[in-house]
Amino acid sequence: MGEAERLPGEHIGAFTWGTESPLRCRAACLGSGFALLRVGEHACEMFDNPHAQAACLGVSTTARAAQLRPPLVWSHVVNFVPSTVPIPGYVVGAWQAELSNSEVAFSLRQLVTKLRGRFTRFNATIVTSENPHDSSVAVTLDLASVDTGNEKRDDHLRSPDFFEVDRHPSVTYNSTGVRHTDGGWVVDGVLTLHGVARQVPLTVVVNGFGVDSAGTSRARFSATAEIKRSEFGIGRWTGAVAGDKVKIELELEAVLLERAEGDSAAGYRG
Repeated sequence: MGEAERLPGEHIGAFTWGTESPLRCRAACLGSGFALLRVGEHACEMFDNPHAQAACLGVSTTARAAQLRPPLVWSHVVNFVPSTVPIPGYVVGAWQAELSNSEVAFSLRQLVTKLRGRFTRFNATIVTSENPHDSSVAVTLDLASVDTGNEKRDDHLRSPDFFEVDRHPSVTYNSTGVRHTDGGWVVDGVLTLHGVARQVPLTVVVNGFGVDSAGTSRARFSATAEIKRSEFGIGRWTGAVAGDKVKIELELEAVLLERAEGDSAAGYRG
């Protein structure tokens, strides 16, 4: 992609165009009050320019973006992010979740109670980028490591009635994007479970970055998501016996594997 000057503002998304040229696309973008970050053969990434007078002031940033005239077509719109989203102590680099201090748990309704469980074997890697929106996460967990505190029930969960671990031994989650909403950070990604891949967003809380007494850089993240097990082909006894909705909770304490060159760990300010 060719680079264009990035004006002060907020990342709001990308659009594609049909028969129009990149130059005309750029002109329409800037003429509507947006600052262009990158120009490619078929797409642009844009930042809202607070110093420009948009043609459709008085409506939300997302709505303004949607009003760009054809043939400009939005391929995705990223929620408005304040120009300053502080993350104290933010460190750019690659991280590995430490099993002894992390947990991947789940819960669902069972009759009139709540069934809780966890997975004891998993691997989670996190890459924090200079711009948090470019960060990523990848998680793989061993379904056979399910632990609900009842061995007979765990064996049943491993059986063809539920996880079918002989055919589908693992679960994977791979992020596709990071965004910030009024409620905080959200990681979008694909969850692959029981041979079915579906988009599942994670609501994420960045609990902090720090250095322990041994001099090891650590970061802690909490994340939650909700899925319907029936959408992954695990719908047996859905209804009165057991709920369809499953809440997933992650508590990850990660150690820094590699710090990005030149990172000062001063905290992200947008």
